[in-house]
Amino acid sequence: MKLRHLLVAIVLCLTACSPAGGGGPDHIPVLMYHSVDETSRSPASVSIEEFTWQMEALLAAGFTAVKVADVERFLKGDRDLPPHPVLITFDDGYRSVYVNVFPVLQRLGLRAALFIIAGGRPGEELEWFHHAASGHMSWDELAVMVTAGVAEVHSHTYGLHRLLPVGDEGEPGNPLTGRLLLDGRVETEAEYSARVLEDLLRSRTVIRARLGEEALAFAFPWGEYTPEVVALVQEAGHKLLFTTEEGMITAASDPLALPRRAVYPGMSRNVFLSLLRPPGD
Repeated sequence: MKLRHLLVAIVLCLTACSPAGGGGPDHIPVLMYHSVDETSRSPASVSIEEFTWQMEALLAAGFTAVKVADVERFLKGDRDLPPHPVLITFDDGYRSVYVNVFPVLQRLGLRAALFIIAGGRPGEELEWFHHAASGHMSWDELAVMVTAGVAEVHSHTYGLHRLLPVGDEGEPGNPLTGRLLLDGRVETEAEYSARVLEDLLRSRTVIRARLGEEALAFAFPWGEYTPEVVALVQEAGHKLLFTTEEGMITAASDPLALPRRAVYPGMSRNVFLSLLRPPGD
């Protein structure tokens, strides 16, 4: 009889200690940042002061920063996650992330996923395009963040996050989604696919060689994509694809078109916290 009572007590305890409803969180907000620098003219750049209070408010509200791998597990039905998970992301790989974001994340015990333009680092082919002009992080700076457990690094292409002549008119356009104008002709479908796939594979290869990161996630430059692009990104080995479309990740979300919530300068505390909650909450 005593053994039976003990077993009943254990079952009751496990039930009481399980997440509400036995299912864990039912959504994951993904915050999208670019740079944290009050001297930047970018409309997407927040100040150090704003970013700091946002991270403190996020923690005070009970949220835990998770990894991209946690999002993948969630989408596969694994709900063994913190009660209030959030994925913090930064696009492009600006140096302000190392200078201004890294200390805040480290002090507060938070982490972020960085989607970098791999070809824009010093020593890479497109160093002239990004690093000198825009102040992007070096591989050494990225390695410091990764080693500290504050950052994981994923891809934002090797060198396709820029405007190049596309289409019959050769107008400046997105070389990830558009066919280039080459010597007076538009590249063929086969040429386009080979070019894009080579860039995507190169980005993953370089990130792995430089940082030991697999870069299984991908963020579409400018949030633009087509079915052809999605297929090529998958072929390159990426598992989770992030857009700039507004929304929250739920069990029903498409891993090939995951939404995020953009953080802009000047947000009030209430507006920022609303980004962490499902619509209508």
